[in-house]
Amino acid sequence: MLTKYLAEVGEHTPLTAATCIDNPFDLEEATRFSMHHIDFDRSLTSGFISILHRNKELFQGRGKGFDVDRALSASSIRDFEKAVSMVSYGFDSVEDFYAKSSTRDVVGKVKIPVLFIQVLFDFFDDKLIYIYISDI
Repeated sequence: MLTKYLAEVGEHTPLTAATCIDNPFDLEEATRFSMHHIDFDRSLTSGFISILHRNKELFQGRGKGFDVDRALSASSIRDFEKAVSMVSYGFDSVEDFYAKSSTRDVVGKVKIPVLFIQVLFDFFDDKLIYIYISDI
């Protein structure tokens, strides 16, 4: 959200610099199936399901459009987001939701220095890797 805001306001932001953690540069690519991402996807999906299960009454009811049962049985982030996330933001397809939520196409419009901290998993040595990008 911060990256999109900074891209929209350009030089008119009152901020002089910013930090964005796990910025969604390309959600379509990030959720595409890969053997290297399967454990992370399962873990994240499990966490979302756990949160939804504890709060499912907020998402149930006529007229809300959420498919709570489908979300609770999701086997991937993409499946979960088809049932809950894209609906909550008013999108008709997960592809449209990902395209509009990704920042890949707007990050070049940011006019202040930004530190992007992305967390990736190195599946060969099981440690976290942080990538820092500054001064767009």
